[in-house]
Amino acid sequence: MSSIHAKAFPFANFELSTRGRLSHTPANVKLWESPGKAGGLPKGNYPYYLMYATGEKMNITQIEGSYPQVPEPDLEKRREFVEGWDAAPERFKKWFMDWEPRQHPSIEASVNIADWNETMHYIDDAIGTCAFLSSFRGQFGGRPPYHIYNLPAFISLATGLDVDSEGLWKTAARNRNLVRAINVRRGLRRNEEAPPADHWKKRDPEMEQKVLDAYYAFKGWNNEGIPTRETLDSLGLDYVSEDFLQRGILENCKDQGRPAGIASAA
Repeated sequence: MSSIHAKAFPFANFELSTRGRLSHTPANVKLWESPGKAGGLPKGNYPYYLMYATGEKMNITQIEGSYPQVPEPDLEKRREFVEGWDAAPERFKKWFMDWEPRQHPSIEASVNIADWNETMHYIDDAIGTCAFLSSFRGQFGGRPPYHIYNLPAFISLATGLDVDSEGLWKTAARNRNLVRAINVRRGLRRNEEAPPADHWKKRDPEMEQKVLDAYYAFKGWNNEGIPTRETLDSLGLDYVSEDFLQRGILENCKDQGRPAGIASAA
C-alpha cells in the first residue's frame, strides 16, 4: 500500500491499493459481500448496487453510508426521521418520504444517494473523522454530530482554511475523481464495475446498466467510467487530464459526459 498526499486536498492522506478494486483479499470479500448471498438483503437496491460496483473495493469509499439502508414502512415514523434531519440536503428528505417498502429509489435519487454517501466518507477519511460520528451514523436516526453543514466551521477553526459546505463538497468530488483517475490509469474500466453475480437474489442486469449510465453521467465520467477532461479540469485536476491525453486514455477532443459538480450541499 502506498501513501499519496494529494494535490487535490491539502489535508488528505490517501491509502490506495496497487490495483484499485481488483486488489482485495478473500477476507475483504467475505466481510462486505457474503451477507448478500442470503437473499433479502436490505442493500439490494440501486444506491448500494452503485456503491458496491464502483467503490473500487480497497480505496476509501465504504459501503455503509449516511442514508438509511431500507425504507421505513410507517409514514409517521418517516416524518419523525426526516424532522430534524439536519445532516441531509433537502432533496434527500423528500426521497426518503417517497420511498416505499420493496421499491428501489428512483434512478435520480439513487445516484444522488450514492454520491452523498461517497462524499461524506471521503470527507471523513480526509480529515480523520470517525465514520461513526459522521458518514456512517446518519442512517441511524439521521442526527450525526458532524455533517456537511457543521464540519466546515470545525475545519476552518482547526486549519485556518476558508471553506464552506459547497467548497467541502467540491473538494470531496476532487478527491473522488483523483482516486478514480489513479485506478483508471491502472486499468479500471466499466466491465469491472459490478458486485458478485450471486450478491443478491433478484437482479435486473438491464436496469443495472441504466443506473450505471446515469451514475457515470452524474459524476461527469464517460461511458467507460473515465472522468472526462471537462470534469478533471473543472476540479483543478488538469494535470491528470494532460496525463490521460499523453497516455491515450482520453482522446484530445470533446469528451462525452457532463463536468462534475452537479451535486451540491444544497
